[in-house]
Order: sequence, then C-alpha cells, then structure tokens
Amino acid sequence: MLARVHPKDTSAVKRAIESAFTGQAEVRQEFELLGIDGRYRSYATTARPLFEGAVPRGLVGVIQDVTARRDSERRLRRSEELLRATTTNTADTLFLLDTALHVRFVNKSVNAIAMEHIIGRDIAALLPQAARATVLQKLTHILETGETATFEFESAHEGRAQYFENRAVLVRDGGVATGISISMRDITERKRLEQEILDVSGRERRTIGRDLHDGLGQELTGVALMLRGLATRISERCPDVVDNVNEIVGHVNQSIETARSLARGLLPVQTETGGLTYALQALAARSRDLYGLEVNFRADVWPGFAPSETNASHLYRIAQEALTNAARHGRATLVDISLLARQSGFSLRITDNGVGLKPAVPSSAGMGLKIMKYRADMIGAKFEITANPPHGAMVTVAG
Repeated sequence: MLARVHPKDTSAVKRAIESAFTGQAEVRQEFELLGIDGRYRSYATTARPLFEGAVPRGLVGVIQDVTARRDSERRLRRSEELLRATTTNTADTLFLLDTALHVRFVNKSVNAIAMEHIIGRDIAALLPQAARATVLQKLTHILETGETATFEFESAHEGRAQYFENRAVLVRDGGVATGISISMRDITERKRLEQEILDVSGRERRTIGRDLHDGLGQELTGVALMLRGLATRISERCPDVVDNVNEIVGHVNQSIETARSLARGLLPVQTETGGLTYALQALAARSRDLYGLEVNFRADVWPGFAPSETNASHLYRIAQEALTNAARHGRATLVDISLLARQSGFSLRITDNGVGLKPAVPSSAGMGLKIMKYRADMIGAKFEITANPPHGAMVTVAG
C-alpha cells in the first residue's frame, strides 16, 4: 500500500503508522493513493493498532474517499485567492461571514491582525466594545429579514479615534441564506474634514452675526437717534413734515430689529448671554411667531454643564429643525422642549402632539431628519426619533 501512496504523503503516513504502534493509540491521517486507473484520489483514514501480547500485528480501521471534498476545498481556496488578489487594492475592507457570524473571508488585515488570524473568528471579537451589541443586533436582523443595512461605529486604535461606515448585505446560495457580506470603509478623514467645515462655517456665522449686531445694528441706532433730533428741530419750522420724519424713524427701528433678528439667527447660542439654556428658552418664546406653535421649555441643568459654542449650536439647530418638522409636517399645535443635564451626560427631548412622522426612522426619512442625525453624530451624541403616544413624535438627543 505504501508503494501506492503519493510521494508527498509517504513520510506522513509512515509517521502515523509508527505513532500508532509506539503510542498504542488511534491515529487519523489523510493522504492520496494511486488507483487502478492510474490517477490519485484522496482518502481519510482512522486506524487502531492490533497487538498479540506485546507484539504488533497490524492496523484495523476505516478509510473514506474524500476526493470530492478535497477538490471542493482546493476550488474554494483558489476562489478566495482570486477574490483576495482582486480586492487587495480596494480602499474598503471586505468581510464574508457565515450564518454563525464567523469570518470566512477578509481581504486585508484589521487593526494589525493578520488575515490568517481573522479567518474563523467571531466578528464580535473584531468590534469595539461600545458598538458590539448594536452591530450584532443589526447583523442578526439581516439574517432574519434579508434587509440590507448601513451603519457607522467609532473605534480607537493606537490612541486615536477612527470612524467606519459599513454596508451589510445578505448572501444567498440557491435562495438559502449562507452568510453576510460587509463592506467597511474608514471615514475618519472625511469626519475630520466635515468637522473642520462646520467649524469654519460656525466661525463665519459668528463673525457675520457680530458684524450685524455690533456694526450695522449700532449704525442704524445712531441714524435713528439723529433722525429723532432732526424731527425735534423740524417741528419748530416745518411741523407738517414731522410725521414723515417719524415714519422714517419707524422704518429705521424696524430695520434695527431685523438686523438683530438676523444676528440672533446666525448667533443662536452665545456663552456670554446664557448659553444653550437661554437660547432654547428664547426659541420657545419666539415659536408662536416663528412656527405658529405653543412651545413649553423646561431645563434641569447641572451647573457644570457647559458645552462648547459649536456643540451647543448643533443642539440648538436640532431643536429648531424639530420645531420646523412639527409645524410643517406634523401639523402640531403644542411642543415641549426639555433639557436635562447631569455630570454623567445630557438629554435634549422635543415632543409634539402632531400626526407623527411616517416612517419615524432617520435612515429613511427626509433631509431635515438626516441633518439632525448628522449634527448629533458630529458631537458624539445618540439621535433617536420615535412615536409620542397617543400621537405625535419625540426627538431625543443624548450624550
């Protein structure tokens, strides 16, 4: 039989036989054997040594033809090598998971973990702790429903934050779900640029707002005072034109108020004027004129809660957008805004009594909801929009 074993397997088969007799133990071995047709086929055997007293007499066991399995494995390896060669130069990291969420294929190393050490591992082991439960829930939902999912998560590598955008799709073979394909893209640089753009935009708005308030507003106020003085002098010589001058003064005062309103819109949150709490309170007070809504505002804020002007402006804009949606789409008449801040975190909640939002999920809603979620993401907060029983919607931002 050894003469028919493939030369590459001869040494391994001899070692297995010697091990069986020396250790008096069962052995398992795979090898290729030359058939009567002149071709090699693959076999797997399990054998146990036979002894007569202390004298070895032979081996007894079973042998199984595994040629089809070995051929299938070789084809699979060739396919994986071709796929890996094709995808190595792509920017995305590609995963193929089985239905148990174990990695069957990956096209590159992840966090300095080599590809061969990733294959076979549970995908949970590669996910950051903070995002693990959410991502696994989404992947399980894909297996149950077949729906495609997109999601983001943050990870820390070598002391710096990284952000990843993922798209996961169910893989089917003959209509049967066999796993999940995930395309993961590093969007850290994009996030940084987006934040930089928002910071620049915020600085420009603050500059324009201060110029309107301190520049144009003050100049118009000076013009109004000069006109009032002029009206006093004119009243002695030309009393018939005093009303016209007073009318001009009224228009200038209206322009001053317009400039101040524009400045407030560009500078919604200012630390020196009370910060986020004051800005939300002022928004609630102006909401009947702005949105035709009755808005109640309640704040329970820890004294040490002091978000930056940029973060506070994002929260203000989320509240502002929620009010716009409640009035324009929800046809609400009453809105409650509540700001709760503790040392451990904060929660901004906007509830309305409208007809609600359909569908009430940010991933498939309109641009306004996407912008709100985007603003929440930029400050590292969780955004959620849900129903507000018995009717209406509730927007929550928590961080």
